[in-house]
Amino acid sequence: MRSAARSEAFSLIELLAATVVAVLVVGATTGSVLAAQRLEHSGEAAGARLAAAAALWERLRSLPFCDPAASAQGTLAETVFPRADTNADQAGGHLCVEAQDGCPPGTFFTTIQQDGLTFRVAANFCLASASGFTALPVGRLTAYAPLAPPAGRLQIRIRSADDRADLLVGVLAGSSRPDGAP
Repeated sequence: MRSAARSEAFSLIELLAATVVAVLVVGATTGSVLAAQRLEHSGEAAGARLAAAAALWERLRSLPFCDPAASAQGTLAETVFPRADTNADQAGGHLCVEAQDGCPPGTFFTTIQQDGLTFRVAANFCLASASGFTALPVGRLTAYAPLAPPAGRLQIRIRSADDRADLLVGVLAGSSRPDGAP
């Protein structure tokens, strides 16, 4: 009789151990599935942000650099450097006379909507040199007018409004300027 009681007790311990193992396996599997779903969702969201940033880049690229006949927000300079004034910030953006967020002094920050997403766009006029592009000194911006920009190139940085990293960075060139400046 003693061996039968021991056998039943051993079966109960085995049952409890099997239940604990099963709960752990189900918990781990559920956690893995939920983590995979979160990663898939964040990957889809990142893909959507990148696609919208690429569409915004193409939109900016398609705009004329500077055109007196174009309406407001119809040129590249007006879209990413709207009514920049070194003395005051403008609605929807601001000019930084000091370096900020990895951008050089004289960078204008504005927000632009694209495909239902908000992007922070940083733009600064730049000049070509043998070593690449250098930002136009802030002092050259004092006479800035949208129809007579101080340089023929804009360095553009596009990032999601809630991100700290740039999604796209590049230089968009304008047409030749009458005074021979780049």
